Amino acid sequence: MAKECRKYGISFVVASQEAKDFDSSVFTAIANYLALRLNDADAKLIAKIVAPSDKMSLFADRIKQMQKYKAWFYGEGMKAPSQVSLGK
Repeated sequence: MAKECRKYGISFVVASQEAKDFDSSVFTAIANYLALRLNDADAKLIAKIVAPSDKMSLFADRIKQMQKYKAWFYGEGMKAPSQVSLGK
């Protein structure tokens, strides 16, 4: 469904507390990611998708140590994720 929505320019949002809840094929169809603090396995998975190969472990560590109301945002065409504030 994610691929079909993207094909027609329709927004499609998926959310979960764990990245393992999604089939790996979903990640190839997603253009934008917003990652809050994650456990080690999920942080490594997201870092592998959004971070440059030489900075994957750095981003995984940063995701695991995320503060309240902060997130990492990665969008299609960006070279690297950016930290964003979600409120407060």
